[in-house]
Amino acid sequence: MGKLFDIFQKRKEIFEGIMNTMFTSKHVEEIAAKRMEVCMTCPHIDKEGSKCFLPGSAPCCGHCGCKLAFMTRSLSSACSDPENPRWEALLSPDEEADVNGKIGYDPGQPTQETNSTDNLNVQPDGSYI
Repeated sequence: MGKLFDIFQKRKEIFEGIMNTMFTSKHVEEIAAKRMEVCMTCPHIDKEGSKCFLPGSAPCCGHCGCKLAFMTRSLSSACSDPENPRWEALLSPDEEADVNGKIGYDPGQPTQETNSTDNLNVQPDGSYI
């Protein structure tokens, strides 16, 4: 039940990570790659999925159970290790919303830098991998 509460508390950060996974930007991808590199060396990483909140979502954080692909792409997320956080949030959720509003960015819409199918592995014939 504890992980369910943790996931509920982080729902906005998780949604942000999901949106940043679907609608990619070079800046976020660079940050996510650096964070993931750190996570892959963490003793708490769950590469098998036994501590993941959702089965089949490995690799995930052994502390909170979140899918690392989403959490590393959430700029308002920090490492969940309470004793030794390995990376910090770059923005609070309110700061991120403020920045997005000022630059006219809607995380739910593709930008010139992105394409909503970037992460879908669409083949030339229109099929998906």
